[in-house]
Amino acid sequence: MATRTAFVCGVTGTQGGAVASQLRALGWGVHAATRDDKSIEAKSLVSIGVKLTDGSWEGESVELARRILRIAKYFGIKHAIFSGSLDLLAILGFDQTSFVVPFFQAKLDIEKELQRSGLDFWTILRPAFSMANFLPPKVNFQYGNATDTGVFPSGYNADTPIPVVDHQDMAAFAAAAFQNPETF
Repeated sequence: MATRTAFVCGVTGTQGGAVASQLRALGWGVHAATRDDKSIEAKSLVSIGVKLTDGSWEGESVELARRILRIAKYFGIKHAIFSGSLDLLAILGFDQTSFVVPFFQAKLDIEKELQRSGLDFWTILRPAFSMANFLPPKVNFQYGNATDTGVFPSGYNADTPIPVVDHQDMAAFAAAAFQNPETF
C-alpha cells in the first residue's frame, strides 16, 4: 500500500507540529515549508522524518489560502483541512472597530474559500484557544511578561469565558480527519 502523504502549513507552530508528529506516528509521509530549517522546531520535525522545503507564508492570509487551494486542486489533492476558530466575533460580540476583527474575519473567509474549493472533501476544525498559549514561550508573546508578573493582560472582560483546548487534542482530530475524510 502506498504511503499516505499530507502537506502541513504552519508545521513549526504548536498545532502544526503536533499534527505532523501524530501523522508521522501513524506512518504518513509529511511535507511542509519553513522559513527557518535551522530552528529547533524544524530540526525536531526532520528528526522524525518530516520533509521540509524552504518557503514562507508571508502575505495576506485569505489570498494565500486561495492560492494553496488552487494548487491543491490542480495537483489532484482530494482533501484539505483548515484549523480556523470559533466565530468569536459573533460569540463575544466584538465591536467592528476592534483590532481582533480582521484576524477572526480572515479565518471565516478562509473557511468559505475551502468550502468553494471544489475539493472532494474538506474539514474545518474550530478550536477556540490553545492551552499552549498559557505556557512559555507563547505566554510571553501573547501576554507580555506574564511569567514574571502573573498578569495576563487582554481585551476580554474578566468574566468572559474562553474555551481552551490542548494542541495535541486538536492534532488528534486533524489526524482522524486525514484518515477518514468522508467521516469528517
